[in-house]
Amino acid sequence: MADLRAQFDSAEANVWITAWDCLPDSVNTLASIGKISTKKAYAARRKMTALGWMVLRSHGRKVRPVALIPHVTQEKMAPILKEEYEAAFNKAEFLMKRCLDLAVHCENFIEHARLEILKNITGEPMEFDRYHREKVAFEFNGPQHLGVTEKFTDEMAALELQSRDTRKVWLCEKADIILVRIYVADLHPHIMTRLIPSRLQRSYIDEQGPYYKTLCDLCAAYIAKATRVDIQQIMSGKPSR
Repeated sequence: MADLRAQFDSAEANVWITAWDCLPDSVNTLASIGKISTKKAYAARRKMTALGWMVLRSHGRKVRPVALIPHVTQEKMAPILKEEYEAAFNKAEFLMKRCLDLAVHCENFIEHARLEILKNITGEPMEFDRYHREKVAFEFNGPQHLGVTEKFTDEMAALELQSRDTRKVWLCEKADIILVRIYVADLHPHIMTRLIPSRLQRSYIDEQGPYYKTLCDLCAAYIAKATRVDIQQIMSGKPSR
């Protein structure tokens, strides 16, 4: 990250990278993982806290150093997020994955995964929108997965889709895969964080940051347009499906 390298020397930058990647439970642990002296780790932590790159959070009896992206950098990221959203072919899936990127501390996943065990009754492969190797899968399910809609009016096609969904759930249960199905009204960071299984490690979310707020606005607008639910109800975290 250019902003990080511009403000800190390589040793200090590595302290931030270690905190970001490893989620240490204390500065002493951070020093041990990063193989630097405790004195240098504390000095780097103080400097980063002053410049908005790190915060301290209570973690049991310890104080955990949490790496952040400072708000001035997030202000550059927020318009890029908007551009990517506008260009996305599947906007709902895009929003789901950006929420997951914020909330889940894991990059060990496959996009549009087609596993050998995941086939429909004709032997054709089915896929997950995102599959974590910790055996957790996420899928966005549009309203057609619940039955016919104004846009999807074919009853037979709806029944076939629901049959495939039922088989996918069954196959996941057999393979000990947790399948998390995300519906339109779930597409908000405040809601999706509640749906993440304990198998996946959570990230600290900077809810005051411009990036988070921009993502919340995009999600709320999408849900409001798709469901006609009031945006304030969505932002309170209590939309109805």
